[in-house]
Amino acid sequence: MKILGCMASILVLALAGCVTTTSSAPQSQASPRLAARYNTRLAVIYMQEGRMDLAQHKLAQALREAPEMPMVHNALALYYEQTGRSDLADRQYRVSLNRDANNPDTQNNYGAFLCRRGKYRESIRYFLKASNNLNYSTPDKALANAGLCALKIPDKARAKKYFMRSLAINRDQGQALWHLGLLGFEMGKYSAANRYLSRLIGITQRPPAIMLWVAVEAAWASGRRAQAQRYGRELLKLHPNSPEAQKFIHLVGSEP
Repeated sequence: MKILGCMASILVLALAGCVTTTSSAPQSQASPRLAARYNTRLAVIYMQEGRMDLAQHKLAQALREAPEMPMVHNALALYYEQTGRSDLADRQYRVSLNRDANNPDTQNNYGAFLCRRGKYRESIRYFLKASNNLNYSTPDKALANAGLCALKIPDKARAKKYFMRSLAINRDQGQALWHLGLLGFEMGKYSAANRYLSRLIGITQRPPAIMLWVAVEAAWASGRRAQAQRYGRELLKLHPNSPEAQKFIHLVGSEP
């Protein structure tokens, strides 16, 4: 749940969609809100680039243009969190929710914020609200976030339930596949772990070393040696100097 990797991308996509929405309002009323949308979108892009001074300038403009818009306060919350002012970020998320209590993007973003601050159970409530919102385009991500936060409680049974619900919506949900694979391996359910990890590798363009190594372990432990060797060869090809590659070489070298 990285701040800019998750929240900012959601904001950018949401804002891009809002810009194309037509309105029957008079031009004099619509223009300030349209300008606020554009300025908020620019602010999020500047935050992604680390240009916080420009982001602050654009957010100030957006706030003057449309102080009532939840989108502006959502972006302000992101800015304050990025600049280390968590109390102000919390206040802006609450302002955004007061303006639009059923906005699933804000619910998911606020859930992620609360989880990062250690308020795990409260954060899960917001993730579940977002996942149950019929207007939310990615409920699988909110459920995967709920699973990640449940792991931090820690409550592995609860986390597994949320990851499974996420996969029921989107069978290619990467976070759910990864953590179900890890949980399966940890519990000694190697065939199940192998199944989840195999699917994850199949949809990942360049699997990282740790993913390939855990997949090697799961396949090896479940008796699928040929599959383990295949993942190992990919590990050596993509990450030849990694510690995981050395582990694979040692594993193969120790085989009777």
